[in-house]
Amino acid sequence: MRGLCADVRLHADGFIRPLFVEQGIDAPKPATGLPGVRVDTLSSVLETVESDFAAGVKKFLIFPIPVKSEWDEYDFSFAASVIQGLRSAFGDTIWMAIDLCLCSYTPHGHCGVLSHDGK
Repeated sequence: MRGLCADVRLHADGFIRPLFVEQGIDAPKPATGLPGVRVDTLSSVLETVESDFAAGVKKFLIFPIPVKSEWDEYDFSFAASVIQGLRSAFGDTIWMAIDLCLCSYTPHGHCGVLSHDGK
């Protein structure tokens, strides 16, 4: 009876899968602090997305993690290569949102821009 009256129905079309892709690693690894979640390489993320496509999930939130963090002059080329690789492999069938928060790009790990003295 509850199923007949439910306002919310879970379906693969409504899911957005987070994907963590780290530059400079040779093989996928567990995500620290996120049990059951893994961090992909540039090549393994393609296999992950292919598997998710087979399960009906076609929307992804990409978290690119660069190998190097800087105080300024952030390099988003790794993020661009992740996007290009996924777009080349899956064309217009994939929906992507890309997280470009500065926390992965800065040495202090904060989302905002701080001065060199940390203030």
